Amino acid sequence: MPRLIREWRATLGRAVTTLGTVLYPHPDFLCAPPRPHPPLPGHPELLGTAPSRAERAVLRALSG
Repeated sequence: MPRLIREWRATLGRAVTTLGTVLYPHPDFLCAPPRPHPPLPGHPELLGTAPSRAERAVLRALSG
């Protein structure tokens, strides 16, 4: 009989824990991930790409 009570307590404990996890998830999973933003000028991702219109105007002004 004591073994049966221990098994019921363990099962009930797991059920309560699972139900709590489902009803009240961890706050880290509730907030949306941060939105990606474009890299800033001069960022290594942008090196080797074609210059923008504003960058071309600056380069033209500096060269002339």
